[in-house]
Amino acid sequence: MTGTSGNASGSRDPRSLSTSAPEDDDAAMGNGTTRAARIRCASALFDPDTDIAPGRDGAWVWPSEKLAIRAAIGKKTPWRPEALSDTAGTAAGARAQAWCSIGAWHGTQDHGNAMTRVRHWIGLTVVVLLGASAAQAGNRQPGTGGATQIEGAAGGGLVPWAVIQGYGSSGEIDVTAFGTVLDVDDYRLRSYGVAAGIFNRVELSIARQELDLETLGPALGFPGAELEQDVFSAKVRLGGTLFYPGLPQIVAGAQYKRNRSFELPALAGARDDSDIDFYVSAARLWLAGVGGFNGFANATVRWTRANELGLLGFGGPRNDDRDARFEGAAGVFLSRAWMVGAEYRQKPDNLAFGEDDWWDLFVAWVPNRHVSVVGAWVDLGSVGGLDGQSGFYLSVEGAF
Repeated sequence: MTGTSGNASGSRDPRSLSTSAPEDDDAAMGNGTTRAARIRCASALFDPDTDIAPGRDGAWVWPSEKLAIRAAIGKKTPWRPEALSDTAGTAAGARAQAWCSIGAWHGTQDHGNAMTRVRHWIGLTVVVLLGASAAQAGNRQPGTGGATQIEGAAGGGLVPWAVIQGYGSSGEIDVTAFGTVLDVDDYRLRSYGVAAGIFNRVELSIARQELDLETLGPALGFPGAELEQDVFSAKVRLGGTLFYPGLPQIVAGAQYKRNRSFELPALAGARDDSDIDFYVSAARLWLAGVGGFNGFANATVRWTRANELGLLGFGGPRNDDRDARFEGAAGVFLSRAWMVGAEYRQKPDNLAFGEDDWWDLFVAWVPNRHVSVVGAWVDLGSVGGLDGQSGFYLSVEGAF
């Protein structure tokens, strides 16, 4: 996920940056910028695997703006970190270094009075104190890693999306942890786990699901009964991009599910206590494409034998083959931090009592790269022969 675009007023055109080569790199900056910070910024600006880059106003610029900045700086090819030194004596190098200075990054264009200098140094102090923590959360725009869906993969609530967990870009690894509660009329599902996003290319996760049979358990003579399963997932980004025209971002994933309480699923007719789901997802984000707001859509095709996610085992008397099922999501970003949308998940019919498709209406809040919260109204239809299962979903994720 990501937020709306836009530059703060008063930002200078990058073409107005000085083209003279600085005699001394750090002295020319004159603002305490470290070489490492400038390299990090320049790498984000020119790395083709990074969708956004830091802007002068402390916000983040969008792909179209990034392309304009790159054109103004005069570099059309992928940026190498060492090129910051290689181009120190060139106009392009001077522009890149100036753009990536802390003073330019935070929009401090005028240091002519004491109050401006105080604000500047307070800002630098905050950056120093929080720098390590922020770096651990990665470079990408808040929301571009999605939240965590109910099986532990990066996504919304019910559906995995074609994004990689966390906010790391090329060369970075992020770790996330999540906890989810889904509470409907006769069931309560808890899900929790951890995931790692590796170089914005590979995602690995493990999750535990626990389903309380609040009504069905006592009716079957098993008061306090619950179903449990573990989910081990892997996802690979195959290509494409969320933001640019052309091929949408595409991922392929697999989820190995192992039921830890197979007695009741076996009684219901399930054939196996473990199996693997395979899926392919594609996602696209349209900047200012929905009434001036950023719009997002994701489509997933899953090949599965799972009954109620696998909590009721795999396969059954009606069907024991892995079939393709569609899952989709769409949403609109109301701001950088808020998104609203809906999801749909088609379900298989392997057991005698069948399954209904699931859907939700969600609100997501992503205030920064460390926290995301998703709340939703969910409708699961009939679950385990009990009709009318609707209620609320709440998920909290932390990124490290």
